[in-house]
Amino acid sequence: MSDESVAHGGDAPIPRMENGRTLMRFPGLACPHCPARFFGDRYVEHVQTKHPGQPYSHSAEDEEHRIDYHHYFTRQHPHFFILSDKKSGKMLANMNLDAEGKVQGVETHPDYRRKGLATKLWNYAKERSDMGIPEPKHSSMRTKEGEEWAKKIGGELPKRGRLLSARQMQGMIDFSRD
Repeated sequence: MSDESVAHGGDAPIPRMENGRTLMRFPGLACPHCPARFFGDRYVEHVQTKHPGQPYSHSAEDEEHRIDYHHYFTRQHPHFFILSDKKSGKMLANMNLDAEGKVQGVETHPDYRRKGLATKLWNYAKERSDMGIPEPKHSSMRTKEGEEWAKKIGGELPKRGRLLSARQMQGMIDFSRD
């Protein structure tokens, strides 16, 4: 029985018990485009050759920060960016884009707000649109802080929609009465 990962060019085989049942799965880096999984640095080569023009997870660094991009981190996070401090490794900010590039969330650690970190993530995503990452766009669902940030960095601002309250998000309010 051949392993799907190996058949697709991956290097993370699934060990099997004698009766053929799966014993355990390795947490290798998965290709978001096929069943291949990797432990080493063959992941980027695989995506570039087997899936040209498609986004893939990667990292970049400058003097102070490291930005990690995770393609298809989860179904809810198809384009996820994390900015961390290069020295300490502490995560300082993150940004999540949907499949079309709309910002679904931007978070910055409270001690590091108003230092341009979210804008740095936005600009990084814009610069990588040639790698198959959609160019970031503002969402209509913005908080008050998100509205201020969106106006500051510019771009087309769709009309701001109504956000759900925390109680609505928890399903505590019956919408059938509206």
